Amino acid sequence: MTLIEYIGRNLKDDDVIDLLEHHDMEVIYVFDRLHEDSPDEYTSSAHDGGFELRFDNGQVLTTIFCYTEERDGFSPVDPDVVGAPFFASPAEARAASEKEGANCKHKNDVEFLGRRLSWVSFETVGHKMHYQYSENGLSMITFALLEAVV
Repeated sequence: MTLIEYIGRNLKDDDVIDLLEHHDMEVIYVFDRLHEDSPDEYTSSAHDGGFELRFDNGQVLTTIFCYTEERDGFSPVDPDVVGAPFFASPAEARAASEKEGANCKHKNDVEFLGRRLSWVSFETVGHKMHYQYSENGLSMITFALLEAVV
């Protein structure tokens, strides 16, 4: 299975458990310790695999972060396990989304957390795709379940 195929699956789904075990991933429970009525969530990181998973309070996998360059302790993800194209530039990502008729949003040269970034975001069947670019090129691909997108 590719990573994108896990979106929407439950934490205790056999395929998800196999993925967690294959990468020796721990699941961290993040709860509302400050009583702010924020929903609980579960996270799990595969630093050597180059990806991170986020599950909602119902234990549904809502977000997958795929690091395409070494960053924040993550190795680059293997493109073969992602299940989505690696667009070399924001222009290429926009052109591909527009060719598919997807509603595309984008920003160029945005400062975020001390980094200069560009991004392209669009919806496909059942999920949102978000491509982030740094000065070195594609730096991250994020998949999000549409129901989870705020």
